[in-house]
Amino acid sequence: KAFYSQGILGHFGANLKLLFANFNWSVLVLFVLLILLFLFLLWLAIVSQAGLIEGSYKEYRKLPSNFLTAFKAGRQNFWRVLWINLIGKLVIYGILFIIGLPLIFIYLRQSSETAQLLFILLSFIILIPLAVIVSFLIKYAVIFAVVKKQQVGQAIKSGWKLFIKNWIVSIEMAIILFLVTLLTGIIMVVSAIVLTIPLALLLYITYALKVGGALAMMIVVSLFLFMLLLFWLGALLSTFQLSCWVLLFDRLENGLVFPKIARIIGAWKMRKSAGVSE
Repeated sequence: KAFYSQGILGHFGANLKLLFANFNWSVLVLFVLLILLFLFLLWLAIVSQAGLIEGSYKEYRKLPSNFLTAFKAGRQNFWRVLWINLIGKLVIYGILFIIGLPLIFIYLRQSSETAQLLFILLSFIILIPLAVIVSFLIKYAVIFAVVKKQQVGQAIKSGWKLFIKNWIVSIEMAIILFLVTLLTGIIMVVSAIVLTIPLALLLYITYALKVGGALAMMIVVSLFLFMLLLFWLGALLSTFQLSCWVLLFDRLENGLVFPKIARIIGAWKMRKSAGVSE
């Protein structure tokens, strides 16, 4: 909103023209390298997603599976999984644009705190549930494409039918995984604080002894190890979440899962009926 009130957003077009006016070969090479890096990471992400789904499903079914077979399945399903993910992102951002644009316009034009609060509440009430529904649909559609070898359109239809039939279970799974992620985040923060204490002491000793270059080297090594640990834990968490969705998919396909809330209500009614009969 500060950018809007100061007119900074209006200079975006002029800045873009200035960028292209100063374009040279070094910038072009850097731009091409960034595009190639982005495409490689995109390919790696899609292949990994499909490979994890294939590997999780085969492990659950006690079928032969290893890294090479999962990687091969990831490459074979690359385009289907890519298109399903792209469609999901386009739908989410399309909803965000269609519904969010009027809300953003109201927010930018209104200065009262009431209007700002209304904007935030409407954003959460309208946008987040729709995005969550689309994310469920895309998860199931990707699994249908990899496990059942369905094409993009059929996988999306199958994913929608599975979600509509089991939307309560899907929400329950999402809540459980959210709590697991939250707990993991808390553990990571606490672990980082605990590990920082001896590290800070070691850095202080190095600084006090005035060992040339040692302080900078230790800081770089510490940051590298911390980022490596962070990526490793993130990879474990992502693998766990995706595997949970694959196992849930298999059980839903075979009709083996019922909503926990339905089981709780059913058990409560049975206890109540038993109490009345007694």
